[in-house]
Amino acid sequence: MTSNSSVSFSNTILTRCHHEWKRIPAATLQDMRTLARVDLIEFIPFFYKKLKLNWFHREIADALNPFIPQIADQQSPRLILEAPPRHSKSLMTTRCFPAFVLGQHPEWDIIVVSGTQTLADSFGLAIRDILTSPLFRSLFPQCRLREDSKAVDTMRTTAGGTLKLVGCEGNIVGSGAHCIVADDVISSSE
Repeated sequence: MTSNSSVSFSNTILTRCHHEWKRIPAATLQDMRTLARVDLIEFIPFFYKKLKLNWFHREIADALNPFIPQIADQQSPRLILEAPPRHSKSLMTTRCFPAFVLGQHPEWDIIVVSGTQTLADSFGLAIRDILTSPLFRSLFPQCRLREDSKAVDTMRTTAGGTLKLVGCEGNIVGSGAHCIVADDVISSSE
């Protein structure tokens, strides 16, 4: 994850984008931030500048974006994504999507299940880095982690939402959620 680097000059912003400094109109940056609040594909580059987005990433974002209003309408949407390794599925669905959802609904409960607790913890670190970044706070000022709840496996927002990360062998009995993300839960040996 990289930090956002920008400097303001009257009506333009000098920003670092994909390792290059570019001058863009301040209104354009505001438009980019507005889009990043409602579209996962626009949200991701703010936190993963090295990722070269392409049609495949747009397809994943287009599949995930409708989930938030469907969950809000209690429609219980479901989706299975399958693609070869190294296609950024985990980055998009397990690192960015939970943060994106909490940004819009900090009162929601989210569970992320992964193959092992070690993998779940690595996802938790990445999500926590996004949630605590100044850039995320500028995009979603209503979403803050409680000061007493920033562990990698359980995070609580000041709005009452939770994010739990657990390996397949872990226990989520008694935990409800608005959104459950399962990533690499079937080992290659099975």
